[in-house]
Amino acid sequence: MVPVIRVGDEIVIDVGQEEIKRFDIIVIFHDGKLICHYLWRKNKLVKPILLQTRNMSGKLDYPVELKNYLGKVMNFKLTLWQKLRIIF
Repeated sequence: MVPVIRVGDEIVIDVGQEEIKRFDIIVIFHDGKLICHYLWRKNKLVKPILLQTRNMSGKLDYPVELKNYLGKVMNFKLTLWQKLRIIF
């Protein structure tokens, strides 16, 4: 599957604390790197809150603590077609 954001693309990040939802592309700090993946779910039942992300191949990533969330990408979105391909 083709990545939504390619190496060298410039992104606009909203660092506000607005609510993030499934399929939002977010920036997280993980293992010393900045990573853009889309949000699959937010687990509020555990402390600290964990974010479960996926990459475009649909593979689950390791859960990341909410404190490692840096912001939401504003100038790139998943299309409806990409969302459907991920779900089915």
